[in-house]
Amino acid sequence: MRDIAKEAGSSLAAVSMSLRDDPRIPAVTRDRVKEAAKQLGYRPDPALSEFITARWRGGASREGVTLGFLHNSPDTVGGDARIYRGALARAVELGYKLDTFYTKQYADDAALQRVLRARNIRGLLLDMFEPPCVNLDWGDFCAVNCRLGNFLPPLHTVYQDVLSAIEALWQGAHARGYRRIGFAMLEYDNAALDDDALRRAAISWTQNQSEAVPPLILKSSQDWWHKTPRWYRKWNPDAVLGLNVAILHALTMEGGVKVPEEVGFARLVSEDGAEIGQVAGLVDPEEPIGRAAIDQLDLCLRTHQYGLPEVRMHHLIEPRWQEGASLPARA
Repeated sequence: MRDIAKEAGSSLAAVSMSLRDDPRIPAVTRDRVKEAAKQLGYRPDPALSEFITARWRGGASREGVTLGFLHNSPDTVGGDARIYRGALARAVELGYKLDTFYTKQYADDAALQRVLRARNIRGLLLDMFEPPCVNLDWGDFCAVNCRLGNFLPPLHTVYQDVLSAIEALWQGAHARGYRRIGFAMLEYDNAALDDDALRRAAISWTQNQSEAVPPLILKSSQDWWHKTPRWYRKWNPDAVLGLNVAILHALTMEGGVKVPEEVGFARLVSEDGAEIGQVAGLVDPEEPIGRAAIDQLDLCLRTHQYGLPEVRMHHLIEPRWQEGASLPARA
């Protein structure tokens, strides 16, 4: 390390920080140190790296460190509070604090950036539900997305495994004796959101199932009430796999369809409410997503992965099945 410092004309502290890509060191200095290390044949010491990591795991280095949880506004939190609950629980376990920042409460992105810098917040979780997303100087932060969205910055992302969700829902219905199975999904104008990824996965899955009913793709939530009963009467599925319980309400309240006597029903997306435990389907892994996102952010902070990554990592969290009276086993 001393040889690198001498070759690069830098201090030992600057060399150490440069080799860890610490953004507090100017990029030109980091590049000069890395070039000197390369010329001298420097290789990181795995034992030392593990020692430093072990200190982090002990929690001492995290004490008093505050992370930021970015969301659009208090009005859009809703069920997404479960992501926050999971993130908060894991952050506390690791010794962090977690503060929420609602982006719409700031005059512009520069104002938010100034606040984050003043609070010395270097780690961010983005749970941005809708555009526009913040446009920060990402070199100041380690940051992780908690959902999909083509309006989001290209960061490491933790979200539900949508293919596993579609397969689990289909297999759940099939295992209970249903064969004429149909998906009822919503298509978003803003593609690549979590629910839109579920729609695309459902269409792809249906194309490979000989007994499948053509899926119902709704362009807006206003279509649910009238189009869902018409689609049901045309194709007569024995099980409907809906995006959420709004599809169930359209069938029963508008269409007069009896569930489960005439058709079974299971939902892809769960909500907090009375239906949980009564309607079969999948339970969103939102709290596990929050926990896994904190773990990913912790890794980024410990390894000084500031800024936008050259190669994005996607961590997929599987949902779990929940039994319900809406999808009983068929005789």
